[in-house]
Amino acid sequence: MMVFKEMLKERMKNDKLTQTDVAEVLGCSQVMVSKYLSGDSTPARIGITLKASSLLNVSIETLMVAVANQEKRNGLIKEA
Repeated sequence: MMVFKEMLKERMKNDKLTQTDVAEVLGCSQVMVSKYLSGDSTPARIGITLKASSLLNVSIETLMVAVANQEKRNGLIKEA
């Protein structure tokens, strides 16, 4: 089960992207990227979500599943 932070880490490693690079692409702060990488946060704004799906080269649906999986792992969403 892939989660958002793992997808982002993998893309950064493969493309040799820094947190600053990702922040520029997503239009957010480097602090926010750090929170994404630690799993403390997931994209909440639609603009960042759209840019993240483009950066990760995945569909919005795939990204949203990864975000939901991470939020489940963090206890923010309960399994039905």
